[in-house]
Amino acid sequence: MARARGKVIGVNDFSPYLKALLDEYGKECLSVTISAADDVSREASHKLAINEKGAYTDRRGKYTRSWRAELRKTNTGVLATVYNKTEYRLTHLLENGHDVKNRKGGPVVGTADPHPHIADVEEWAIEQFELEVAARIEGIHIRR
Repeated sequence: MARARGKVIGVNDFSPYLKALLDEYGKECLSVTISAADDVSREASHKLAINEKGAYTDRRGKYTRSWRAELRKTNTGVLATVYNKTEYRLTHLLENGHDVKNRKGGPVVGTADPHPHIADVEEWAIEQFELEVAARIEGIHIRR
């Protein structure tokens, strides 16, 4: 016989009790994971929007203002996406550099320097997400 919050659990009741505890813990872990993904993706979007050093300097601000974070629930979990809503065509060109043609579309006259700013934020977001989930799961208290 085991004790749970002052009540005695019989052998036949132990399996359902343990299953209920694990189900509750799983739901709490999923909730923590969703909230951590939402928080980290929003912060990553903000980091890209504030245009930290080494990033592309946008004269009009359209590129930096159009960073968004989206959270979608799927059958297997949650998917957090950070993307550029209006200037999405520029992200690869700015991150990796590109050839520059003359104004009339003629031959290549040079190359544009890369402005690697997305990869740094991506690495930060992955590391931060792992730390957030671990810290929040440690703080979960389930009924006993």
